Amino acid sequence: MVSITPTLKLLGGLRFDHFTAKYRDPVAGVGNDRSDNLWSPRIGALYQPNDVSSYYVSFGTSYNTSGDTYQFTPGSPTNRSFNTDPEKSRNFELGGKWELFDKRASLGVAAFYSEKYNERNTDPDFAATQELLSGKRHAAGMEFNLAGRINPKWEVFFNHTWIPEAKIDESNVPATTCNAMTGVCSPNGAQQKGDRPALTPRHSGSLWTTYRITPKLRVGGGLNYRGEQNPEGNRAVLADSFVTGDLMGNTPSPTCGRPSST
Repeated sequence: MVSITPTLKLLGGLRFDHFTAKYRDPVAGVGNDRSDNLWSPRIGALYQPNDVSSYYVSFGTSYNTSGDTYQFTPGSPTNRSFNTDPEKSRNFELGGKWELFDKRASLGVAAFYSEKYNERNTDPDFAATQELLSGKRHAAGMEFNLAGRINPKWEVFFNHTWIPEAKIDESNVPATTCNAMTGVCSPNGAQQKGDRPALTPRHSGSLWTTYRITPKLRVGGGLNYRGEQNPEGNRAVLADSFVTGDLMGNTPSPTCGRPSST
């Protein structure tokens, strides 16, 4: 971080990941392995006009390697992933944070644009042995976060993510699947170019609160919401929105003073 002025700072970062995965079948005497070296740069700017507000803009990259469960298994339908390079993503974000009510509460608002620009796709010519990094998808939306203390014992936390825009921009999934023997074609149920990506609800959020009953006992509870969404890989099914609830109890550990939760 470099301070240009007392209120303006520039930030930069560089992350390095070394990823290695191996799979061996001792009975068959076969296996697959892969190794990747990944660099992820990040840059941003921070503007702090006073001690109760700050504004920022940032850009960062990330990777998704090809080491998912069973993808290296010899003979499995997904073992073609072992020789496919990592997928790449980039994220742009613009936001602000404000301290409210004599700094008893903090409000954060951010707008983001995330893009995966070389998503794995099946190579139609070498489907059994190789995947292509030709897919592309994006999502754009806003995040709202509020955390505060109503009194010294009672705390409340709220967050809401709104993603009005999300789309598969490039994909080689065909609209129909045809039988080579009969020549009959039927609609393909898999997600295609132009669809909203799976597992991407327009609205999701949570509301959580905790209360310290005694110096050694704190209880809490919360609700988690996710809007309707398509399951992974299926454009014809729409899962309903749902809400889950959580409860917790927290007491200091008798050995080292750290909290333990149930």
